[in-house]
Amino acid sequence: MEVTKYCYLLVLLFVLVPYVASTEPLSAPRCGPFDTLGVTFPPGDINIQVDHPLEIYCTLTKQPKRLYENVTPRHYNASDLFFMVDKEEIRKEYVYPVNETTVKLRVEKPPSWKGMSRCAVRLEDNSSRLVCLNYLMVGEKPQKLLNFSCVSHNWESLNCSWVRQPNNVVTTYNISYTMNKKREVFFNSSVPAKNVANKVSEIRPIGSRRYGCPDSTADRDYCVWNASSTPPYRLPYQYYSFLIVGQNVFGEIKQNISIDHYASVIPSKPVNLSLIGSTSESLEITWTVPVAIKNFPAGLRHKIMYQSKFDPIGAWQTILPVKISPNKFGAFDYNITGLIYAGTLYDVRVLLKSSLAGDDKWSEPATITIHTNSTVPGTPPRTCPGAFEIRSSSVAYRDIYIYWQQIPNHLENGDNFEYKISEVVMHGEDGPELINLSPTYVTKTYALFSNMLSYRYDFSIVSSNVMGYSETSSKITVPSKENTLPEPSDFVKSSYDGGIWEINWKVDPSITSYTIFSCDNKQDRPYECQGRLNWTDYIVGDVPKDTAAVNLTLPDKLYQIALSANTNYSSSGMVWASCTLLSGNVYSKLKDFAILPGSDFIDVNWTFDCVKPTKTNGRGFQLHYCPIKDPEKKNLTCKEQEVKIPLDLGKERFRITGLKPYTTYSVYIVRTDKLKSPLKDPLLGTTLEAAPDQPPQNLTAVQVTNTSITLSWKQPPSINGILKNYYIYWNNNYTIVTDKSPTVQMTLTNLKSHYKYSIKVRACTTNCSANSTTIHVETEIGIPGIIELSPSVKLKPLHDSNYSMEVMWNVPREPGGPIDYYDVRVKLSDGSSIQKETLYRCINNSLQMPARECPDIGGAKYYKVQIRAVNVDKEMNALAGPWSPEGEGNCVPILPNLALMVFVSTVGILALLAICISVVYVIRCLWLRCKAMQNVIVKLPPQLELSSAYKSKGTMDQLASHNCPTQLKQIDIKDSSPPDQQLLLDQKDKEESLESSPEDCEEVHGDQESSGCGSGHDSVSSSITAGTHITDSGTEADERPSTPDVFGDTPRQKEETRQRNVSMSGSNGEGYSRLAPAPTSNGGYVTVAPASRGYVSHPPLWSPQNQPKGYVTVGPPVNLNSTCG
Repeated sequence: MEVTKYCYLLVLLFVLVPYVASTEPLSAPRCGPFDTLGVTFPPGDINIQVDHPLEIYCTLTKQPKRLYENVTPRHYNASDLFFMVDKEEIRKEYVYPVNETTVKLRVEKPPSWKGMSRCAVRLEDNSSRLVCLNYLMVGEKPQKLLNFSCVSHNWESLNCSWVRQPNNVVTTYNISYTMNKKREVFFNSSVPAKNVANKVSEIRPIGSRRYGCPDSTADRDYCVWNASSTPPYRLPYQYYSFLIVGQNVFGEIKQNISIDHYASVIPSKPVNLSLIGSTSESLEITWTVPVAIKNFPAGLRHKIMYQSKFDPIGAWQTILPVKISPNKFGAFDYNITGLIYAGTLYDVRVLLKSSLAGDDKWSEPATITIHTNSTVPGTPPRTCPGAFEIRSSSVAYRDIYIYWQQIPNHLENGDNFEYKISEVVMHGEDGPELINLSPTYVTKTYALFSNMLSYRYDFSIVSSNVMGYSETSSKITVPSKENTLPEPSDFVKSSYDGGIWEINWKVDPSITSYTIFSCDNKQDRPYECQGRLNWTDYIVGDVPKDTAAVNLTLPDKLYQIALSANTNYSSSGMVWASCTLLSGNVYSKLKDFAILPGSDFIDVNWTFDCVKPTKTNGRGFQLHYCPIKDPEKKNLTCKEQEVKIPLDLGKERFRITGLKPYTTYSVYIVRTDKLKSPLKDPLLGTTLEAAPDQPPQNLTAVQVTNTSITLSWKQPPSINGILKNYYIYWNNNYTIVTDKSPTVQMTLTNLKSHYKYSIKVRACTTNCSANSTTIHVETEIGIPGIIELSPSVKLKPLHDSNYSMEVMWNVPREPGGPIDYYDVRVKLSDGSSIQKETLYRCINNSLQMPARECPDIGGAKYYKVQIRAVNVDKEMNALAGPWSPEGEGNCVPILPNLALMVFVSTVGILALLAICISVVYVIRCLWLRCKAMQNVIVKLPPQLELSSAYKSKGTMDQLASHNCPTQLKQIDIKDSSPPDQQLLLDQKDKEESLESSPEDCEEVHGDQESSGCGSGHDSVSSSITAGTHITDSGTEADERPSTPDVFGDTPRQKEETRQRNVSMSGSNGEGYSRLAPAPTSNGGYVTVAPASRGYVSHPPLWSPQNQPKGYVTVGPPVNLNSTCG
């Protein structure tokens, strides 16, 4: 170390100091590959041995760049240099200045360290710039390897591993070995292990050649040799000597380790493990050794482990066969005997190890799960005299539950295990009788027999599996209904911490003993017991005479508890506790707890699961309630003092009265013992809404106009619910207001002016409050309404040539005030234009004035008058209403002489006489024309001719029943005359419409008359000339040919006709015609002659037929039988 120190000084003197002295060196040294502000010495990585001094020189060779452009840069020197190791600054006492630009870091005994050392310069802004850096390692010489060990896996590879001791300096280890041998060449497996250990000193190396690790160990802490490695794994040598050489910059260390190769072998697990034979008490297994280790020189040891599914986890039974040899097939066999569980699954494992290895070198186990053979169950279920329950299903029948204790699982001895009722004996009226009866269903704990009679029954119970029944059975006797003992009363169970249960019931002195049953079940009643049933008997003399309180200590689980009362000859059967009291309570938690609010009350209902017998009821409970502060934020704090009401255990309901509507109350029940804890979480109930206690307050009219009133009021002090709306009543009207502000303003509009209103308000939730105080408000004066009727205007001549005009009018329906005056507007007109307009003012509703314009010559004078009402408000503004409709009056000037008046009168009389004569003439003409039209002879085509006789009076009645008066006439037409079918069809359609009502007939008649008598005859003549037959009867209008006929172009010749007789029907003088009687015909139908000349025969004409209308109408059809006055 001294030589190194002197070397550092020489370098400092001959290299560094001249460089420092020179202001401009020829070539500046660098900090490795980096361009920094200086250098450190020694450069690069620095290795320092622990407890040796550390020295690092740092020289500033360049000045940092200026921080500010316009400021003179500072000159930095050695006082600005400092060292940092892993971001931690070295204290000043370890840094020494050497000259103006160089400092030295010196630490006498640096700790073990490995990290980056930095030299930096601190700038004037307190930042820093790097000068140079080094990687610093403070370590030790090479150390020995720890935990060196080797393991050979199945004698196929050798894996040696070790642990390095920590060292900050890079250290390498070289691993190599040589093979050794004993003086005795062959290994004797019968020699004890301790003798082998005594002969280790006799081991000698085989040659001097060493074999290294196949791979580098620079970054690994293990070596592996196998058949493919270089060098390979050498199997036949028992002993290995390893040489370990460790090296670093501080020195070298050697370490020698020897191992017993064969003792380091860990075999693979056995193969082909299987079952070759079994009984209910034994299992014979076989296995083979892996091929790679079958010829292992040191030999192998075998270990067999097994456990059943009923053994605790990890409770293995171990067998170490001392002498076990392979069979002729090379496999090993072993019979495991003495197994206590039949028909049970066993987990069997086999392991191997070298005979020289310790117990930590066992192989992985080969595993198999196998069953022992099954046998019949080892025992029947256990029972006791009171292990039954009776539930009445009707008066004559009962359901019987038979309970038993399950046998241990390890005694089931096989698959398909179950319990069966092997025998049922009924003790009826004829004595004991074996009956064939199966249970309704059977579980692992009980069997149910439904609808059993009231006799005594004996039940035999056995255990069963796939191999058969148990050798013995258990018996339970259920007494007859009349001999069954009463059930225990006031039976309650209480649970305490630590698995302690207290059982309470009233003791009956006639009972000999009581049996307490406990069922390990996951759920309490009313769920049926499904777990293991246990019981304990208690003699009556061992418990108090009146009330029994027995403590049971059971594992901390949930249990169902039952109790039975027994004597020497009978039992009550089991009674299950329906509830559980916790921590010594005298009553259970509330089974049902409910509240039902009203508007000013709350009904509270509750029930308890169970209550201890009366003598233990020294404690009661209370009902607590109070209104809470904020139900929306779940603030359950009482805003008023809490009310407490004592309650009796016998009560199950209570009504809390005197509550406020629409208020949330907290209600709960509290015990009155020392704990005083609630029996259930509080229930929150909100009373129902009610009408507000008081009406709206301070109703006032804040603003009044001539058409509106603005009202203001405040909410009622107590709303008692959610305010929905207000009702404002004013006179016979009302308005709904939904404003829910504390102070409400509302304006009534469209009111009458100068009108008195009575106004009141009420507030509503689900119901409405009383009405507020009524206020009386009168609207201000407004514009009057219109005078609806026209004014009455009368012109009267005076005794001289002057006229007087009197105007009268009604008061407006909506005066809007006191009506101060009326405006009267009078317009003078000559009938075509307004000649003069005058405005009058009047305080009454009539006006009389002279009509000075009437005497003036120049034609008639028209006076048009309109009226409007006018109010004057308090500000003296005139409020005029609309003008009324015009009223009119006129006057004619007086003629200058009487001759003119006589002339005008004469002309008027003559004109009136001429008009009367013209009217009489026209009426006479029309009447004559109508009479002529009634006598027109109409000819029909041959196909439409009626038969000359009718066969029945019914047909005549049918024809006479038509409303419109008709005459039936039969007309013969020559064969050469073509029929106009289309005209006939059109005529039928019109006559069908005429037959709908008598009124229609009269209206049509009137239309025909109004057409003029002068044209009717011409129309008929043209119709006859054209060869078209027009019927005069609605009855005959239904006669249509079934096929179209064409009339000829030649004039029709007259045939012999029969004149129709017409008679008036009815006594009331109606203008209807009835057909005269006619000869009867066949069935009332018209006989149609065969079509011999190209015509198609028709069906009976009385049946309506749909015909094509393809002909042109020659002329309008005319009703020949119309009645004219």
